[in-house]
Amino acid sequence: MTFKLIIDPSTEKTFRDLTKLPQEVRRGIRRGAYLVGKELVKSTVKDMNKKPKSGRTYRIYQGIGGRKLNKPRKHIASAPLTEAPAVITGGLRKSVNFKVRGASRLEFGAGNDDVKYDRILEVGGVTGRGKKSTIQGRFYLKKSINRNRMLTKRTLGREVNKIIKK
Repeated sequence: MTFKLIIDPSTEKTFRDLTKLPQEVRRGIRRGAYLVGKELVKSTVKDMNKKPKSGRTYRIYQGIGGRKLNKPRKHIASAPLTEAPAVITGGLRKSVNFKVRGASRLEFGAGNDDVKYDRILEVGGVTGRGKKSTIQGRFYLKKSINRNRMLTKRTLGREVNKIIKK
């Protein structure tokens, strides 16, 4: 699942205006978006690594790659709505990424072909064998975006000002 941050998607005028900007200013916007994307990924991964979690405690009988463990290990899950997902294998954590597309779009999200549970952990829903389990969303991507909102404005402004002052 990928959440997209788009500069004012409600008006076509914004996109027309962006194409009329000088090439240097658009380069500054792209550079700012790149720096913001790196910070969003760093913030999200930091939240996932944060210990201790306060959710339910489970025993895990399989290791990475599906091999059976000789001695089951304890895993404390994340609490719904308050904590980023707890890390078991690291697949979701590794899949958090961003992509800058032109001067008008920064796409930030998580998930790939190996990670099938990214959407269910973000927004919640029905899951499991026979669709008998319900999971509440963790909103780990949305929280990272909201927490870094002011940083985003400052970074974009700083990078564009660097270009303008040259």
